[in-house]
Amino acid sequence: MSVIKVNTIQNANGTTALTFAANGQMTLANTPLQLTSGQIKFPATKNASSDGNTLDDYEEGTWTPIASAASGSLTAYVSSGTYTKIGRNCLVTFKIQLTTPGTASGGLIVDGFPFTCTGLGGQQVIMMVREGAATANIYHFYLNSGGTGGRMQSLTGDGPISWTTNYHYYVVGSYPTA
Repeated sequence: MSVIKVNTIQNANGTTALTFAANGQMTLANTPLQLTSGQIKFPATKNASSDGNTLDDYEEGTWTPIASAASGSLTAYVSSGTYTKIGRNCLVTFKIQLTTPGTASGGLIVDGFPFTCTGLGGQQVIMMVREGAATANIYHFYLNSGGTGGRMQSLTGDGPISWTTNYHYYVVGSYPTA
C-alpha cells in the first residue's frame, strides 16, 4: 500500500485551490478552515460571499442582557445569555432574574442583543418567555426590527410582567440579522 502526500492541490488554470499545512489547517481559496477530529472551524474574520447558498458565517458566544422597566425603576437583577449565529439567523437564549424589583412596573425592556434585528419586513420578531421560579406563566417578547432590544409583556397585549423578587424569566427565540 502506498501513501500519497500532498501539500497543495491546484485547479484547472494552475492556481492553488487547496493547501494543507503541517498543523492540520486546510486553506480553500485563501480562506483558512481548521479541520480537526471531524470539526470545521471558521476564520475569526468573516469572508462574506454574495452567493446566498454559501455558508460564510458561523459564531457562538455569550452576551449580557440589559434589563430595565417600562415604568418605575428596576433596582437589581442578574442576567445571562447565549447565542448561535448561522448565516443571517441568530438563535438566542437568555435569563433574567429579578433580585430587587424596586418600583418597576409595566413591561420589561431588554437591550444588548448580540446582533441588530432586521425584522420580518420591518416588523417585530416575537419570542416566547416562561417564568421559571414560581408560576411557570408564559409571556412574549417583542424584538424590535432595526434594533438590539425589545419588550417582554403579557400574552394579552401591553400588560405587565410580574415584578416579584427572585422571579426568573427564560427566553428562547431566533431572529434575522443583516
